[in-house]
Amino acid sequence: SLLIIIFYLVLLYHLRIVGYGDISPQNQVTRLASVVYLPFCVGIMAQILGKYSNIYMQRRAAEAEKEFLSRKLTAKDLQQMDREGDGAVSYSEFLVFMLHTMGKVEKKDIEQLEQLYLKLDADHDGNLTMYDLFKGAYGNNNREREIC
Repeated sequence: SLLIIIFYLVLLYHLRIVGYGDISPQNQVTRLASVVYLPFCVGIMAQILGKYSNIYMQRRAAEAEKEFLSRKLTAKDLQQMDREGDGAVSYSEFLVFMLHTMGKVEKKDIEQLEQLYLKLDADHDGNLTMYDLFKGAYGNNNREREIC
């Protein structure tokens, strides 16, 4: 709206002249108003600059992600993906590599999730089953075998 545009123009004008001394409050009321108004203007300006820098950073990140996804994978990439060292890259290895490389997930988060999975996998067969969940909940109780 026109009122908001005028407000920001006045805000920018005041921020531009602060500290030069060419325009300054002349009486107590305008000085008191300046003490409140100018810090408010600085806060608004910081918010505006923050929003524009955030938009810029998001665009740069999207461009970098697009560039990364369009490049060809190399033998070095495949070696880094192969966490199990078996010469083949599974879907989960591919996902972990890509999410970490693209900055979507931190390595420590992946490690924490792996530890949780291993803890939940009570029979250590590489799959989570109802047996695993009941064993985690009830311990070595025979009742869980009947339920599973």
